[in-house]
Amino acid sequence: MKIEDLLQPADSELTATVEYREGVKFTVRHISRASLQKMARNCTVQKYDGKLKGRVPVLDNEKLIDAYCRQAVVGWEGVTPRSLSKIALINFSKVPKDKLDEPIEFTAEGLSALLKGSDDLDMFLQDACSNVQTFNSEHEEELGNSEPSPTGN
Repeated sequence: MKIEDLLQPADSELTATVEYREGVKFTVRHISRASLQKMARNCTVQKYDGKLKGRVPVLDNEKLIDAYCRQAVVGWEGVTPRSLSKIALINFSKVPKDKLDEPIEFTAEGLSALLKGSDDLDMFLQDACSNVQTFNSEHEEELGNSEPSPTGN
């Protein structure tokens, strides 16, 4: 048996559904380290640094969030104005009372806006997309890995 035969390809389309909080769930795609590094390289811009008197590479966080949204998150469920009010500041003047529990359709642009309006959602999604247990959890029972590792992972 070879390790190469057992490992999923880095560009595989593995997805899993993870619960954030307040019933909001995200369907995420596994993002390999190589994919994340490539994304970061593509989101790097050249900016002038007065101290160095030259251009230096700087990561464009806005561009990275948008790229990450499009690649890492496939969809969501349980996202309504009411559930959003528990994870981000909501402008309730734009939501009729009878629409508080109406599902909001997933879009990459909507996710990008939500990431900008939430304090920790980006870290949650990043952890979920890079944690192999997120994608191997359906095999936990047969593998006998129900106990967490000593590091808590």
